[in-house]
Amino acid sequence: MNEAIQIIIGGLLPGCVYALLALGFSLVFRVTGIINLAQGAFCVVGALSMYSFEVALGWPTALAFLAASLATGLFGLLLGAVTFVPALARLPHSSMLMMTAGLLTLIEGLLLVRNTPKLIGILTITVIYNVFGWPFTSMIPVIGQDNLHLGAGGIGVLASMDGIGAFCGSIALMLWAKPANYARLYVGGVVLYLLLLVVFALVPNVPLAGAALLFTGVCNAAFSVMQATLIYLAAPAEMRSRLYGVLSVCIGSAPIGFLFLGLLADAAGATAATAASGIVGLLVLLATRRWWRQLGPPRAGE
Repeated sequence: MNEAIQIIIGGLLPGCVYALLALGFSLVFRVTGIINLAQGAFCVVGALSMYSFEVALGWPTALAFLAASLATGLFGLLLGAVTFVPALARLPHSSMLMMTAGLLTLIEGLLLVRNTPKLIGILTITVIYNVFGWPFTSMIPVIGQDNLHLGAGGIGVLASMDGIGAFCGSIALMLWAKPANYARLYVGGVVLYLLLLVVFALVPNVPLAGAALLFTGVCNAAFSVMQATLIYLAAPAEMRSRLYGVLSVCIGSAPIGFLFLGLLADAAGATAATAASGIVGLLVLLATRRWWRQLGPPRAGE
């Protein structure tokens, strides 16, 4: 009798899971007219949220269930607000189907990142660079005109120094970069980049400003090349495309930095805003060290 009850319960549990999955597919299809290929991934997010609250954090089961339900619901609500709702009015059903496939890829990549400390470190530094570092390039014409008193031609030459540095840095990396130094080049490139943008903002003459921009280009090359390389080395072969999707999302944080820098420049001026952005970036980098200190030279066989 006990065995029969266990068999019945053992069959009902996965059956209920499959029923919920089917119900999710049905509800989304009836509301939107599309098949949500990311439905299964959303269910995995809920399961992992429950595991994190109950096992990793040690919360009581009832509280963990409520927290996981709330976290997963908020995640779905936010994702729907920025993807499904705008897309429904603009995209045909075929494009919507492809979008759900993209969401599936993104969520699978995020789930892998969650369990891989090296990937967390790589992506943390990517967000810091794109929020606090790269947006300073929008201030080059402003500082060139207001502080260095350059005309259009001079500003163009000044702005090109970053590209020249990036080209030279890429060639140097191709010739001399060694796998044992990849992580150091990645982190060190961001640190020096943030320091150099502060230097650029504060120096009083054109040669020093140009030199600072030239070396920001070299640092940018170290960051950009090592960013893609480290993701490639840290990710399993079958998950690399998904991880590059997550990387693209992190790179997409740059508009936040441009907005932040623009508002700060309006309030305090381009010089102070650029210097502050670099200093804050360095402080955030220091504060998040526990996440990116996992980076190191690749192990044998990687």
